[in-house]
Amino acid sequence: MTKRCVIKVGGSLFNRKDFPLLMLTLLETEYADQQVNLVFCGGGIIDALRDIDSGHAMNPCEMHWRCIHALGLTFDLACEWFPQTTRIETPKAFEAHRHCLLAGHYLMAIDSFYSRRDADALPQDCTTTSDSISALLATKLALIDSLLSNLVRSID
Repeated sequence: MTKRCVIKVGGSLFNRKDFPLLMLTLLETEYADQQVNLVFCGGGIIDALRDIDSGHAMNPCEMHWRCIHALGLTFDLACEWFPQTTRIETPKAFEAHRHCLLAGHYLMAIDSFYSRRDADALPQDCTTTSDSISALLATKLALIDSLLSNLVRSID
């Protein structure tokens, strides 16, 4: 049976010139026979939004959704860096993906599995982190009932 995992890719890695090659090497050597669901985080993009928020005390809920929306930018970057991966971009595609255990590397658009309709799943403020979003994905993929460190990996 194919193993399934979620890997959260920290935005701090985006500034490394060798990042795409290192990531591909990791996927091909350590995760070749698994279904790897990649969540690309925001790094400096989210930090910039939080800096703006700290100076202007924006509505916490709206700032949360701005940050979620901004993660679409890192998804776009990941699509360019890793064009050979399968993209899961819509709720319909995610629903089909949930029931598929094929090995491969999948880029997960955050809004394919998390949106305002799931608002009760996570706090709608700055306490929601990429770790909690990755754990939500793992839960929705039926990987965990509670966060287990060997199922959700963070690469920072």
